[in-house]
Amino acid sequence: MDKKYYPSLFKSKLLKYLPQTYIFPESMKLKKAIKFFEANSTNTMSHLESLNIGLETKFGDLSGGQRRLAEIYIYLNSPSPYIILDEPFTYLTPIQIEELKKSLAVYKSKKGIIISDHQYRHVIDVSDKIYLLKSGKTHLLKSEDVIQQLRDFMYIL
Repeated sequence: MDKKYYPSLFKSKLLKYLPQTYIFPESMKLKKAIKFFEANSTNTMSHLESLNIGLETKFGDLSGGQRRLAEIYIYLNSPSPYIILDEPFTYLTPIQIEELKKSLAVYKSKKGIIISDHQYRHVIDVSDKIYLLKSGKTHLLKSEDVIQQLRDFMYIL
């Protein structure tokens, strides 16, 4: 990264990985998760207050989509310059997906974001570069016709 070798990016806090499964215990309050990840509380909450989510809210009191968004915004507002989001569009309603895509368009100018998701149309909408992992190899897809290239690789019909 930046032409330097880091034996463990996660330990260096340069990279955070959000798995597709929930990571915070149901009993944990949002403010504790924000503090743990050193996330910017004001920025995080600016995205969540419209969903009636407060700092005292426990993760177990949230719907699946709210919980996923809370986790994503904590990661986006953490000091790590790079994040990996695994299946970020899972559990979200169509309206939540559109709002998240708008947010990702802003955040990607501030940090490197890698998205791994099977909902390829959403990934295409927010990506600057698209790589397809197939048979252990990565393939950079040309931006002119990503859909056709996905067909050529037999990823979609």
